[in-house]
Amino acid sequence: MGTVVLIDADPIIYASGFAAQKTVYEYVYLDSSGTMQQNMWTDGNEALRFFREHGDYSVLNKEARIDAADPSFACQAARTTLRGIMRAVSEHFKADDRTMTVELVLSGPGNFREKLATIRPYKGDRPPPPVHYQVVRNYLTERHNAIVVSGMEADDYVSIRAREAARDGTNFVVATIDKDLDQVPGLHYNYQKKVMYTVNDVEADLMFWTQVIAGDATDNIQGCYKIGVSKATALLGEWTEQHAKDKRNWTWETYIWRSIVQLYKLNMQKYPEKYVGSGLTPEEVAIETARLVKMLDHEDQLWTPPNKPDESLTAWLAAKGEKK
Repeated sequence: MGTVVLIDADPIIYASGFAAQKTVYEYVYLDSSGTMQQNMWTDGNEALRFFREHGDYSVLNKEARIDAADPSFACQAARTTLRGIMRAVSEHFKADDRTMTVELVLSGPGNFREKLATIRPYKGDRPPPPVHYQVVRNYLTERHNAIVVSGMEADDYVSIRAREAARDGTNFVVATIDKDLDQVPGLHYNYQKKVMYTVNDVEADLMFWTQVIAGDATDNIQGCYKIGVSKATALLGEWTEQHAKDKRNWTWETYIWRSIVQLYKLNMQKYPEKYVGSGLTPEEVAIETARLVKMLDHEDQLWTPPNKPDESLTAWLAAKGEKK
């Protein structure tokens, strides 16, 4: 039986692009004698240290510019990453590349989460992409047959395909550096850290619930204000122990969900300014967060709380007069 290698390629574009460019920080300043000087650094922190050490220097002007290498350097970096992924998977399964099916996935236009997010704009504060962003995208689609998905993100598609492969009994590997995909049980390969690891069902569930509590700063998802991953993990452990002792006939998921909603209620009372304008109840805030962090199990999925009827994204948007 062959192996399906599911590659979340969005991070490859960014890593390869940024590897082929550098930011140069140029300062014009007066030194301690009042003489005008000009200097450049490729490390912004190093520049800041320089002026801290020379507190009597006066900065007149500072600029940051990007120096990009030839586009071929970015494409070469992407090619090296892909070869590394295939080598690692081949070694793990002791198999030939020819027995593997590679699905290289990129995010395309549209993202349903932009329509779900009301507390903060989804991915609203991301920095600009690298200079050779489009060049590397073109390289991956034209030379490596990358799939471009629309309406969702590449990691959603990878999540869906991984679950399909698991149901079919097909060997698969999820290749990514994105922690979000740890919501998907199965074999994973982190091509940045060069680590192969397995996520079991319990670990996948805990990753999802952790993000429902803590949000995801990378994607500008607030979560429960001032509660990070470590605290969220500790709370889930405490609630799991409490559930084991609880006499009510609640499933673990229901107990966790009710605990999360109560946590949001207390958090919104303590930090009301962080939720101003959303007009949402604590449960609605928790639901929005869950829907934003959830890696899709199937297309058109709209996450719903335990013991609630399933909903479709299409129907939800239609009720609001919008289209998918």
